[in-house]
Amino acid sequence: MHKLRYLIVIVFFVTVLGAVIIFKPENDDLLDDDTLDTETFIQTKFTNDNGTLATYTKETELEESDDVVKGREALSETLGLWMYYALLIEDLALFDEAFEILDEYFLEEDGFVYWKVTKQGKSEVSANALVDDLRISHALWQGAKKWDDERYEKTALLISEYNAQWNENQGVLTDFFERDEQYATHILTLSYIEPKALTMMNQKDVISEKTYEKMMDILKNAPYEGSFFPKEYDVEDKTYHFDDDVNMIDQSLIALNRASSEMLTTRFYEFIIHEMDMNGMIFGQYDLETEKPLVKYESPAVYGWLILYSLEINDYDLVKDLYKRMRQRQVKNFSENNLHIFDSLVPLIATTELEKRGIIEQK
Repeated sequence: MHKLRYLIVIVFFVTVLGAVIIFKPENDDLLDDDTLDTETFIQTKFTNDNGTLATYTKETELEESDDVVKGREALSETLGLWMYYALLIEDLALFDEAFEILDEYFLEEDGFVYWKVTKQGKSEVSANALVDDLRISHALWQGAKKWDDERYEKTALLISEYNAQWNENQGVLTDFFERDEQYATHILTLSYIEPKALTMMNQKDVISEKTYEKMMDILKNAPYEGSFFPKEYDVEDKTYHFDDDVNMIDQSLIALNRASSEMLTTRFYEFIIHEMDMNGMIFGQYDLETEKPLVKYESPAVYGWLILYSLEINDYDLVKDLYKRMRQRQVKNFSENNLHIFDSLVPLIATTELEKRGIIEQK
């Protein structure tokens, strides 16, 4: 999800989380001792020579558009999620390594963050990505508080102030700022609205109360189309827009963000319960009108985000069912030729969260 907001690349990826769940899966094969630790797998299979985290395990043929993510390119989105993982496991060394990668390859002196770089660490794009910057800034503020490091505090402020100045359109922060052409898009993708990061920006006086309330209202007032949320909001004509092909990564993130702010997610929740009860799985895309799956694939990343959502609404039975299915998909996808890092990193974050809460036991 970056400069062209309609692009969502999902490649099914699998590693095993190295955890034994308290509620033992029905299939004992899922607990195979020969499985790889996910963190180690990421570090060995996705790390480029310069320390950046690649998007895919293998090189892919070059695309004509810079808006398409190519094999070993590294994303600022990945970096933000990796920093959050380091915070979860309270690993200062890992967090600081990520900070150094940010500073050396992604960050400009004025606070602009490239949404992707090549495997050599070269920037060939001229746009940032709001959600990536929000996650990075929030992680840095948390790191500054935990480890009392003013570098993290200063960098978080630098990035967030850049967003506040340049990503603003109609009093709202929008998806990206195009640096070369000097414009902020008029589109705000709803899954980009990160309440915790925006709250921190408001508390730090980086954004005004008015901007904060506008963005939270856009999230809160989003209408349903059946069971689904809109994909985006146009800040200029003040209208919501739905995708005919509903992507479950987006939907899960919107539900998570709403739930974390005590906003209702009833229709979406009922849809997830129905799908799990009837089919035992969540597919990657659904038809907006019929609510039938458009694809046959499942994504471990979708299950990871849905687990985090289920934790927010305190439905531990759903957590259990989603976790079982996520592990099954990871085992089944282990032999995929070219793997996407989000189908490893998001499940890793979700599993770590479950471990910290004592819902699963580490193997």
